Amino acid sequence: MINTLQPQSQLADPYSLYEECLLHNPVYWDNANKIWAVYAYEPCLKILSDENAHIPSVKHFSVDATIDSISANLVRLSNPPQHQALKTVAFYLFDKLKNVSIPDLLFSGIEKARGLHSVDWAVVSRKLFPTLIVKGFDFPNEDEVFLVENISSLVKLMGAINDERSFENTSAIINRAYEMVNCHFAERLLTKQEIKHLASMTKLDEREMLTILVSNFIGLLIQSYDAGRGLLVNGLRQLLQYKHKAQEIAIDENLCRKIVIETLRFEPSVHNTRRIAVADILIGETTIKKGETILLVLAAANRDVLKFPQPNVFDINRPDNEHLTFGAGGHACLAKHYCIDIAAKVFSLLVARYPSLKLLQTKLQYEPLINVRIPESLFIKLQ
Repeated sequence: MINTLQPQSQLADPYSLYEECLLHNPVYWDNANKIWAVYAYEPCLKILSDENAHIPSVKHFSVDATIDSISANLVRLSNPPQHQALKTVAFYLFDKLKNVSIPDLLFSGIEKARGLHSVDWAVVSRKLFPTLIVKGFDFPNEDEVFLVENISSLVKLMGAINDERSFENTSAIINRAYEMVNCHFAERLLTKQEIKHLASMTKLDEREMLTILVSNFIGLLIQSYDAGRGLLVNGLRQLLQYKHKAQEIAIDENLCRKIVIETLRFEPSVHNTRRIAVADILIGETTIKKGETILLVLAAANRDVLKFPQPNVFDINRPDNEHLTFGAGGHACLAKHYCIDIAAKVFSLLVARYPSLKLLQTKLQYEPLINVRIPESLFIKLQ
């Protein structure tokens, strides 16, 4: 019997388990946890694209008006018919994101985290993407510091906050963050005409539009955290291993981009996501019934031999690398190209500044998370 909900951090090699599941249980009913686990690529793709597979609602320990309002307006947690309108709002916000000097941000972050002989790249990676986003919206320095330093609390919005003390602490931080973003958007970033235009375009209530925009900015910040830092840590590890094997090969931004894309397939930070069936869904000869919950194991689907020849080989020249790390269908990640571009740029800058950059840590410990697999540390030597 497979425990489909075992945290990734407890498994030395989850890919061995995924390989077994792909071979013997590609679509599996976990009776102990009352959940479907889908490991194979095509069934995962079908469910991600199926309008009858909805995002499950998130339930918290208690009621908080701000938390509930943000959750209700997040495109990431929304379902039809509201989803398309919220997606338009999220794209609108993303278009407002300004370019920020990556070298300045990257190397100042490294200097702050630098020890006597090494740098913990995981520490640098935690702040890079959130800082790019906050700076890209021209927040005052004090607000920028608060939002970035408290990103791990904001992330809890996406999952259940299920104990009183954690809820109280998180609630206070989320409320303060909401006030900061709301004030900045209302006074400096958005005009009344822009809000009116966006409301007209989406058919959403104009009186609620500022709240919707603020909520989805917070959502953008949240999603940049786990996905961004995971890609930066796993990607650098793969790059340095590749560089060591290739020895004298020149590392440029184009090669870094290929390494980033294959890392997203081979070693993604997000391993699984959930859906709930709002109508019966047929997968081959298996019927997932209305009301049943589905665990989509995207990291397993990315290693499905029926989709990816030699799936356990890290191949940067893999053709048609249509991995599912950024999802698919209506909830495909809006920032996937941005994420790839930033990571490739960061890696090319690192290798250019430190051509003999060296990986110091081979044995990794992973954060105690269920759906995300991210190393707690990754020590590197800058040289």
